[in-house]
Order: sequence, then structure tokens, then C-alpha cells
Amino acid sequence: MCKRLRDMNSKIMYSHLTAAVAGVLQTVPSNLSWVRHVDGSSTELSSYEAVASDGSGREHLYSINVLDGTVLLDGFPPGRLPRDITSHPLYIRTFGSVDFEVFNTDQGVLVTTRPVNGRFYEFYLSVTAAEGQPSELVITEQDRETGQQLQLLGVGADNSCQPWGDQMPIRFKELYSHWLSRQQNVIILRARDFQEHDVYHIISYNPDASASSAVTCRCWRVPPHLQAHHWCELLGRHKATLQAHVLFVEYKESHVLQVLSKFEQKQFIHAYRCTTRRGSSSQTLMAFELPRFGLEFELHDNGQLASKQFKGYCLHECQQLVADGAARYTLPDFDRYLVLHRCAELSCAHVPGSGRADVLVLVPAGPVQPGWATGAKVSVLTDCAVGATLQVSTVRLRPIRHLSYLPGWLYLLCTTATRSTTGSGLV
Repeated sequence: MCKRLRDMNSKIMYSHLTAAVAGVLQTVPSNLSWVRHVDGSSTELSSYEAVASDGSGREHLYSINVLDGTVLLDGFPPGRLPRDITSHPLYIRTFGSVDFEVFNTDQGVLVTTRPVNGRFYEFYLSVTAAEGQPSELVITEQDRETGQQLQLLGVGADNSCQPWGDQMPIRFKELYSHWLSRQQNVIILRARDFQEHDVYHIISYNPDASASSAVTCRCWRVPPHLQAHHWCELLGRHKATLQAHVLFVEYKESHVLQVLSKFEQKQFIHAYRCTTRRGSSSQTLMAFELPRFGLEFELHDNGQLASKQFKGYCLHECQQLVADGAARYTLPDFDRYLVLHRCAELSCAHVPGSGRADVLVLVPAGPVQPGWATGAKVSVLTDCAVGATLQVSTVRLRPIRHLSYLPGWLYLLCTTATRSTTGSGLV
């Protein structure tokens, strides 16, 4: 092979070298100008090099040896991520056990050799760290097609997201990964798995604000039918559809929250300020979401809290079941339910199987725990996990004519039986 090196070099074209390097490094520019290495005696060698900038604007040195096929970037061959990075809590939370082939740049940054779902990833581990704390890991996501770069934010050992996001609801902290765009001054909330790019919320912030108020800003909820779009599109041609933003602090003392919290824990209830359009007019409403149960209510100007899942129904002023209109509660030892009544002012769309009942009772689905043994109230046991998906039993009151809701009715009677009472006041 060495004897034929001169003949081989004479037949090599620059395009062949670029294609060979691109088979290892997919960030190689297509117009590389190669220069052959020579030794001190001007003897031509088997290695070539070229200098060019990649898609992110950084200048790199590309090298290849045509005899043994070695490819170098900035003098380093591709390799795997070191254990210090793959064992870092921030890496494990988003990338799990996935490992990448990377090359080392002259700045000490490790860059993936190939894109994953159209994105390249860069990793940089700081040398110094506080005693007892892991070194700071900086992870960025490069979208070469749009030229946008996102930095993965850390949530901390306790998922508190301090100091940048400590005011966010707990589900926002634990269920999502958080990607910062310094170019657009936004934080993108996606699934924790790095390969899932659907956008669930977009937080816009003011970079000139003080540290104490940096994230008391707008957090927009992305409608389900737009979550698969690129976040740049959501901030561009779809920006007008981002009409509901989360209230982090302002609703904590809301009377509505006090009512809904007997059905769901406060920390899992989200409040939004929504702008709805009807024809040429627009209206701003408050909305309260119980995401684990898939329920949402809108607070109208007349004070009625209308259900979005049960069209034509709103929360009843009296949230206790009263026997035969008397001031005697049917379930005095059980209150984890919501009472809805039919509202003439709202659009009365058909509710499947309900027979347009005047009253609907929503009860969490789960095992019923009697309270007579401990003297406590009757309770329904539900999953306490932040990301749990919970079901609702729907009970239609007066009369029972449709068997489709009979299971829910029997379920409510079961809660009655746990306190040794009868359900005669409900029929």
C-alpha cells in the first residue's frame, strides 16, 4: 500500500475525502478545501486536512488519513461520552441510559457526531463544583435547520427548579424537561425524554427583570392540536392561538380553589387566564384545570363555574347533597365530590347517557375507605403520583333510567354504606 501511495494520492478527489469524513461526522460542510500533509523533506504523506466552519458558525479542523481511515476533528477522534457525564443527574433525567458517539472540540465541548430526530447535542462538564455537589453539566440542543439553540435547565435534587422556576406548579417541575432559548427569551416545556419534541407550555420571560421576578411571567398553554409543531412556529404564525396563560401566584387564595380542593389536592390544580373569541368580540375568563382527572372549569362573568367536559352544566352553589330539600346532608362524613347542575344560560349540548339530568355528581374513582373505624371521614383512595391519570365516576340524580350510569350510582351508594346510612335521600 505504501509503495502505491503516490499513485493513490494522484487519483483522490476532494469530493471523495469530504464524503469519507461525512460518513463519520455528519456536520461536515460540503465545500471543504483539502491540503495534503508533507514531511520535512517535502515528501507527500497519506493524511489530509481542511479548515471550515460548521452549521453553528464554529471553525473546525478536519483531518483524514487515507491509509488507515482515521478521521479527526480538531485533532481528536470520535469517542463515547465519559462516565462523569452519563452518570450526572441532569443527564439521567432526560437521556436515561442512551449514549452517544461524540467528538471533542478545541473548546472542550463534546458534540454528537450524528443528529437525533434532527437535533445535535453538546455536552460540557465544568471542572469545579461545590463540595458534595455534582459538577455543573451544560447540555445544549442544536437545531441546524432553524439555527436555534436550546439549553437544558437543571431542576435540582428535589425538583424545586430553584431559583429560576420555583413558582411553577409541581407538575410543571416534575413531568417536563425545561429548555431555555436565550435568543427568544423563552423556556420550552417538553416531555422529559429528549426524543419527544412536543411542546406543552412556553414560558416567556424578561431577561432584564430582577432575579426575584424573572419567572413571574407569562406561561402559555399550547393547545393539544398544536403541540407537535416546532416551538418556533408556535411563537410565529401560531402565536395568536396561545390564549391561555398559567397563573403561578395570583390565584392561591381563590374561593374557587378552596371548593375544588375538596376533590383534588391544591398542588395539582392549575389556574389559567384565557381569552376566548366569539365572532368579532373577545372575552377574558378564568379557567381551573384538574389535569390528573381531565377536568376543567371556566369562571364566567355571572359567577358560574361551567364545566368544559359536561356541556351545559356548572358547579352548584351548594356542594353538599341535601336529603329531600331539607337542611340535612345525605353524606355528612363524605365530601370528596363535586355537584354540578344544569344551567339554562349555557349551551345544553347532549351528555351521553345522562338523560339530561338536573344534577350530576362527580366522584373520584378508587377504593372507598370507611371512616367509622378511626372516627375520620369516609375517603376515596387515589394515586398520589404527580403524573397519575385518574378516573371520575359520574352519578346522575333523579331518576335512574339509563343503565350506562348505574355503576357510578352504585359507587356513590358504596360510600354511603361505609358510614352505615341509606341512600334513600338521593333517589
